[in-house]
Amino acid sequence: MAELIRGRYRLRTAASQADVAQAQALRGLVFRGAGLSDADAFDLSCRLILIEELAGGAVVATFRICVLRTGADAGLSYAAQHYDLGPLSGFPYPMVELGRFCLHPNWHDPDILRLAWGAITRCTDREGAGMLFGCVSFRGADAAAYQAAFNALRDDHLAPE
Repeated sequence: MAELIRGRYRLRTAASQADVAQAQALRGLVFRGAGLSDADAFDLSCRLILIEELAGGAVVATFRICVLRTGADAGLSYAAQHYDLGPLSGFPYPMVELGRFCLHPNWHDPDILRLAWGAITRCTDREGAGMLFGCVSFRGADAAAYQAAFNALRDDHLAPE
């Protein structure tokens, strides 16, 4: 993925083991707690994306993208570990799975999200993707607190039959 720059930030694909470690460390901070890493086998098969502050190089966001040729490859995705994606096996177009998206808790600049969504749009357009999908994490176990989000997902964002 080509480098993108917006305001004070640069988005780029991880190019080294040190880059991968930075992405895993930020994911660990966000998903598991300070000082913990978040790594799995999908880091090897996906494009890891870093968004960095230009001035100091701090990684302020990260996510990964997995491009699947068709729905027949849906079983190779991260989401397939947790959900039955078998009904997508006949989907005839490329699919893009977005995963492990996180922002550093101390960074809240909208340009960070603008860069991320710009890169995601560029990727889905370039790949001719007919579907963008992934898993979502919610803090805690109180489903009632997220009912509005669940309703929006159910009403407007279900996969094809």
